[in-house]
Amino acid sequence: MGVRTWEPSDEPPPVPIGPSPWAALALVPLLLFGLVSNGRPIGSPQTLAAERLAADLATGRLLREGPAPLLPALLAAPVFAAAGAAFALDDTGRALAGKLAASLFAALAAGLLFLAVGWRRPETEAAQVAALFALGTGVWGASQALWPHTAALLFLCLALLCVVRSELDPRWVGWTGLPLGLAAAADPWVLALCLVLLLGVAGRWPRRLPGLLLATAPGTALFTLEAFRPGGPLTLLGDVAQRPGAYYLALLVSPAKGWLIFTPLVVVAAAGLVLAFRRGERWLSVLLAIAVVAHAAFVGGFSQWLAGESWGPLPMVGALPLLLLFLPAGLDAFGRAGSALVALSVLVQLIGAFAYDHRWERLHGPASAPGVTWQLAHSPLAFQLSERVLRAALPAVHSGKAAIREHALVVLGPRGSRISFAGDAPVVKGADASCGDVHLQSGARVRDARLLLGASSAALFLRVLPGARLRPLELRILGRGRGTLRVSERTFWSEPRVRLYTIAGGFRFRHAYDYPKSGGPDVTISVVGEAAIESVGLVPAGAPDKPLDLGSHHRRAVDADIGT
Repeated sequence: MGVRTWEPSDEPPPVPIGPSPWAALALVPLLLFGLVSNGRPIGSPQTLAAERLAADLATGRLLREGPAPLLPALLAAPVFAAAGAAFALDDTGRALAGKLAASLFAALAAGLLFLAVGWRRPETEAAQVAALFALGTGVWGASQALWPHTAALLFLCLALLCVVRSELDPRWVGWTGLPLGLAAAADPWVLALCLVLLLGVAGRWPRRLPGLLLATAPGTALFTLEAFRPGGPLTLLGDVAQRPGAYYLALLVSPAKGWLIFTPLVVVAAAGLVLAFRRGERWLSVLLAIAVVAHAAFVGGFSQWLAGESWGPLPMVGALPLLLLFLPAGLDAFGRAGSALVALSVLVQLIGAFAYDHRWERLHGPASAPGVTWQLAHSPLAFQLSERVLRAALPAVHSGKAAIREHALVVLGPRGSRISFAGDAPVVKGADASCGDVHLQSGARVRDARLLLGASSAALFLRVLPGARLRPLELRILGRGRGTLRVSERTFWSEPRVRLYTIAGGFRFRHAYDYPKSGGPDVTISVVGEAAIESVGLVPAGAPDKPLDLGSHHRRAVDADIGT
């Protein structure tokens, strides 16, 4: 019995049915919800210019010059215009609109990656890759503000889809050039990666070269225009690294910014790439491997990537789609170990989304500072775990302005009535548990058993516990300083009620707190000026003051019973 095989004179085999575009569209809103689920933007000084530019484009105002690529702001302008109809585009409004735009770009990129993987693997595996791409890698961190990386990812995932489709239908080759050119124009960090992909595709299909180059024209023109613009986005690259070897090592494995530390699932994906090469996919695996290596070499050759305020090395997210194309094969090979690395990646990103707030940079400076990059005990991940603070947030609109409602929770945090300071953290004691969830915010730091306040947003937070809200209390604050002490009371849903106390030298304030008449149970103590606070107590109004009398300095302090 013979079986007839296909011959050149016969019709070519039909193109296989690929993944459903409707499934990709269904994934986008689900992943968008996941990306914005932490409820708060996590911006950076490096994203302010892009957000201002997008707001200007949305409102038709005169454009501001600055180191912000035009293309991400142009793509984000419709989101900013829609947001501007709901609330004012002030600092908070722009930050929130920037997060929404970046998250939308990331979700759309994940949908395109789903299609690319779906041409090679079952749709269930493609959906898993798309979800991990969005929520288990640095893409989640890049989506928290208007970084240029998510706009570039949108084009890179489209280019990857074109490359995968070109293997089955060469008519897709010419389209590859358009998203590659636009990706480089959106984010100069991916320039080397885009050039490698462009050269690889041109070498594989040389007859398609004219159409391929023609398709890159819009992106090339925009990139050239940006390159010669004063203060253009190429300034984001910063200075060439003086010791490139040390920077490459830091890029991969340093506790402060190492790619493999913050996204360990790339190890599994890289193993899948190697397996694809061994199974015969030589051209695709080699091309994408060279592109990833070129991207890492390009990023690590500059020093600016290390100094940015971000959760992990955001410029490396450009290489993720190329590697994650092979993630299913890597999971097949690694088994439970691969699943553990994937789970660890998701956990790291969850910590970044629900805990990270730039406090690490406020205390330790940028990761490029001497001695910071390799300090494991004081790395951003170890720091957030030691703080144990989780932040649930929800955007709100009040009187036409955007606001972020936040509820901080200290996991397994102590409860008590008296707060002192030792080491680098508050110490909560006292048999009468009147307050909990005590933690420091922003640049607040402990030095010589005193809490130093005064830097921007530096504060001490505490929450009045339900059992203590039934009786009048006093918030007793002892220390020294100059300026104005601010005591803010609020709920998750309400605007804060603030009381101001003038400080000059030593002080002992008694701030009356009566829950039915208060602004809420969430109390924040901050200073406009500077102050060194030695102790804070939340005790019944008639309780003795002696436990707070820690020395002769307090006996000489001014007893300012302003709150009574």
